[in-house]
Amino acid sequence: MQKRLKLQIKMKRVLITEDDQFVANICRRHFEQAGFQVVLASDGATAIELLEQDRPDAVVLDLMLPGVDGIAVLRFIRSHAELRSLPVIILSNTAYFSGLAQSAWEAGATQFLNKGDQGPDALVIEVRKLLITAALPSTPRAWNDPPELPPRAFIKAASGPVQVIVVDDDKVIHGVLGFFMEQAGFVVRSAFNGRRALEMADANSPDIMVLDAKMPELDGLEVLKLLQRHPKLSKVPVIMLTAERDEALKAGALGYGAVEYLTKPFSPDKVVNLIDRYVGQRR
Repeated sequence: MQKRLKLQIKMKRVLITEDDQFVANICRRHFEQAGFQVVLASDGATAIELLEQDRPDAVVLDLMLPGVDGIAVLRFIRSHAELRSLPVIILSNTAYFSGLAQSAWEAGATQFLNKGDQGPDALVIEVRKLLITAALPSTPRAWNDPPELPPRAFIKAASGPVQVIVVDDDKVIHGVLGFFMEQAGFVVRSAFNGRRALEMADANSPDIMVLDAKMPELDGLEVLKLLQRHPKLSKVPVIMLTAERDEALKAGALGYGAVEYLTKPFSPDKVVNLIDRYVGQRR
């Protein structure tokens, strides 16, 4: 029986999400030597895209990732019926008892390993154990369905649901933000460049806008300047969400009216909570 189970998992696929290429390549080599097929993702957005394309058998996930962080990837997995049962091993430098590690457990991590304490061989063994356990017919599920996000009081107000325009040239960012915002009850519209965002806002004024800095046609600062001069849109709160860690750009964005300047990697939950705050204040 044990031999047959071992053969069944020999060619299983594992998705390793790690932005440190040195660590990612070491892990890939050890998994491939152990008979696994390996897919690599260097950031959270790519991991989500790969998960949507083809379901792996296990996920090894760092928490501190560029773009979309590991907690968001984990919540994405646990919120999709076809992915929910995936074993997810957190491999991180984050302290085991830190707030970030606690968030990972709450989001549905299967196992937590510290990079400094565990070598790649131990990681391979852990994944094998989890896959063998998952193959046993009587194995109970290790987590409950994720709870729905609490309803927003102001969503039921007479003014209707919150209207959000997300402006970013990365379609994966749209997918991630759209998923979390729609769970929160928001109505989300997507624009992939600044000019289109202004056309959409002019046609139907949003409650709030989430805006990238670097985009084709009109960048984020140009959009902010035009919004500030627009008679209908000058009071719309704008959350700048960008990979640019540039203090001059941040000062410019806040100077032209952005209410927040967030850098990637980011937490979708934080974006949702900020929308709650600013739209609630405005209404």
